[in-house]
Amino acid sequence: MGKTGGLLTGMRLRFVQAWKGNNREAAVAAGYSEKNADVAAAKLLHDPNVRRALQEKQDAILFCSGSHLAEQLAEFGAPLSAR
Repeated sequence: MGKTGGLLTGMRLRFVQAWKGNNREAAVAAGYSEKNADVAAAKLLHDPNVRRALQEKQDAILFCSGSHLAEQLAEFGAPLSAR
């Protein structure tokens, strides 16, 4: 897991926080230069801790989206079979 025991620090953490599906934009938002953003993003995506954090972020987004959809369906009185 590396020296941090799987914890993200500095720019890696900012990359994950900024990531919304566009690797280049997340790298720039994390502080990498526009010129090197694509290379930086590619390197970050090879870091197992970054990949794990991004997977957890995606899972949380999907879970929240599903929960939100279920709440909306219930609000509109959708039958249980449609939920």
